[in-house]
Amino acid sequence: MYSISPRLANNYSTTEELNNLIDAVDRRIVQIAVVAMNNYKYGFNQQVELDKYKDLLRYRNILIKRLLGCNCLQDQFVLNIVSKLKKLIK
Repeated sequence: MYSISPRLANNYSTTEELNNLIDAVDRRIVQIAVVAMNNYKYGFNQQVELDKYKDLLRYRNILIKRLLGCNCLQDQFVLNIVSKLKKLIK
């Protein structure tokens, strides 16, 4: 018989976990920006995900405001924003 040991998911309640998520978002934003820059600079025709880029910037700004103590998330939960960001990063 095996014992069940559940693993809890990150709750992103600490600033360190939110900082790691913002770092991952920044890396994804840079990847999209590099593709756009290469298209402009070298004339490539790779697809640039501008909608995803804008969404990532918007959610990143919300999380930064949350870390700075702004009470701008009165009607939104941080977990909803984190789940949307995780979908956008992948």
